[in-house]
Amino acid sequence: MAPKFQYPIVDVWCNLPGLGAAIPEVARLFEYSHSDPEVADKKRSPKELIALMDEAGVSHICLSAWSRPGQMIFSNEEVAEYARAYPDRIFGLAAVSSTLPILQVGARSCLEPTFLS
Repeated sequence: MAPKFQYPIVDVWCNLPGLGAAIPEVARLFEYSHSDPEVADKKRSPKELIALMDEAGVSHICLSAWSRPGQMIFSNEEVAEYARAYPDRIFGLAAVSSTLPILQVGARSCLEPTFLS
């Protein structure tokens, strides 16, 4: 059960935990902070993400699509999937890649009520 708070706690720029394997510098940052590397390396399902939010006392997140030069790490379609699973807790932030313009063709189709605009 989600913890109850007097005020909502919102992460306004959430990147999905578990994408570290796709981003080499993440391993270095986790090592430097003495954090558990499994957090960075295991992609979470929407249900697992909600469990992590509850554990941390976070009521809502704005989940961001994420790209790197030449590579989409977490797509707008994936953001939409997570936001549809928990529309009252997860809001989508779409990303536009300046290096992969072909990915923009389908971006508009992802913009639905679960995305902030």
